[in-house]
Amino acid sequence: MLKRGENDSFQQMSEEVINSREELSQRVRDRTADLVIAKTKALHLANHDVVIGLANRLSNRQATERLRDKKQPFSILFIDLDGFKVINDTYGHGIGDALLVKIGQQVSKHLFPSEILARYGGDEFVLLLPNDIDSDAVMATANSVLKLIKQPFQIGSHSLIISACIGAAIYNGVDSDTDSLIHRADVAMYQAKHAGKSQVILAD
Repeated sequence: MLKRGENDSFQQMSEEVINSREELSQRVRDRTADLVIAKTKALHLANHDVVIGLANRLSNRQATERLRDKKQPFSILFIDLDGFKVINDTYGHGIGDALLVKIGQQVSKHLFPSEILARYGGDEFVLLLPNDIDSDAVMATANSVLKLIKQPFQIGSHSLIISACIGAAIYNGVDSDTDSLIHRADVAMYQAKHAGKSQVILAD
């Protein structure tokens, strides 16, 4: 039989063991939560543009390839801003980046949840339109995007006006890969540039 002092000491040791286990369990839970947050942040960074927060080129290509693999009809709009270099040269890259953010927000809030706007690079964007293969509907969407981009954007004390050219390409199963589809849209966009800017052209 344990004496009183020994019993008290044993009780204290038991409580310390229990507290240590609870503390260890809490640390494990905290560490697990930290790892989940870190993984989520890493995944977000891998799939989003660090400057303006939109989906990035990799994310856009993966989404496009998933649609192709499913043989799901879709279209893409290749969007290139007109005169963006002049804005960067005149007001600085900080203002230019802020303008890209504003444009991304303005266009995104008018999209359906399934539609994905991505920054493709520099002042280029790609808009993925799942299930949209009617040429009239695609052109209507592209012209709506043009109107949204042409609205004045207030950046600090500057009221900036910019336009864009858009090349639209409808996936019809002919394109051998994603690069082929994006190339068709890109070529159509450059045709729009040569046609006088602030234009939309549907790729052959």
